[in-house]
Parts: sequence; C-alpha cells; structure tokens
Amino acid sequence: MEPIFYALPSNWACYFVTGDDSGLTGEEVRAIRAIVRELVATGYSACAVDCEEGEGEFVKYHDACTVYPYAANCLKIYFPAF
Repeated sequence: MEPIFYALPSNWACYFVTGDDSGLTGEEVRAIRAIVRELVATGYSACAVDCEEGEGEFVKYHDACTVYPYAANCLKIYFPAF
C-alpha cells in the first residue's frame, strides 16, 4: 500500500511526528486520538513520515472535520502503511 495523506490542522503536525501534545487542547487531543484509531483500523501507521512545509492553507473542511469541526490552517501529513 502507498502512503496516505491527510489534510490536518498544522498545529497537530508535531504530535504526529514526535508524539508531543503540549500546547494542544483536550478537544484537539481527543480528535487526534480518533484520527489515530481510524489510521490504524485502515492499515496505516499513526507516525507521520512526511509533512508539507510551510504554514499550510486555511480551510473550512479538512480530513478531521468529522471529529474536529473547526476551520484551520492545514498541512498534508503523510502516513505509511503497516
């Protein structure tokens, strides 16, 4: 399987790259954990292998909008298959 990318809030990138959740709200951490469960359930690692550089793009709809329904600056974060 090829790596998959999700467009996610840019301030979440640190969590997916290093596991650091400092600076995130409880709501953001719960949303991230839901995304992690989804990734693992579909055969992907929750540890990102790459991330788009820069500040990202401000969007209303992103790949976490079902668990975090707020507009945000988003980056493409790449996850490898198991």
